[in-house]
Amino acid sequence: MDEVIPSAYAATCWEPTFSACNASGVRTKDFGGCNLGLATLTGTVELTFTRPACVVATAGDAVTRTADLTLTGLYGGTLEVTSPGGGQTLTRTAGGFEYSVGGMERILTGAGGRTLFDVGTRTTAPIVVAGSARADLKIVSGSFEIDHKLAGYKVTLTADNLTWTSSCTCASSGTLTGTVSGGRRDGKSASVTITSCGEADVTIDGETESVSLDRCATM
Repeated sequence: MDEVIPSAYAATCWEPTFSACNASGVRTKDFGGCNLGLATLTGTVELTFTRPACVVATAGDAVTRTADLTLTGLYGGTLEVTSPGGGQTLTRTAGGFEYSVGGMERILTGAGGRTLFDVGTRTTAPIVVAGSARADLKIVSGSFEIDHKLAGYKVTLTADNLTWTSSCTCASSGTLTGTVSGGRRDGKSASVTITSCGEADVTIDGETESVSLDRCATM
């Protein structure tokens, strides 16, 4: 977050912490009007655990995160983050984790009341993660849908064995495919095949080009 808002300005929003685990296995963080630069953040984030002790320790344990947040700018514009479909759930499995999104929504409204974007996200198939550390981490499968409600189209991203190693900050092999539904690019697709750390082949409509991923680096 410091890349966007220097910590000196964002300091008050680092102060709120999650409440202690209650008898129902719920922990809550209330941002209570803290400051992010010249903006004000209100609302809460809630963690609901399947175990009353608020832990994800063994296979089958899960935690769901929901949000009801509003970031209000200096001139009255707002960014709202809500969980209309049930939020985000992380479930421990025997070999790693499953991550699913029942539904999240982010709405940016200008100071004049005009909606600038309205984006919903959900998983259409749980994201299956194997491994316990970077050296053996792998996103085996799963699909993530981004719904651009104002623009009238959706993009679904599907992962296929995105695999990390201990020597790279990004995945070093595997494929990510994106498919568009709705709008003027309905049916279009693209895929990114990771060939090595920081290198990939991008295929769009049957044409492939090799690219360098400048945010990836060897360790």
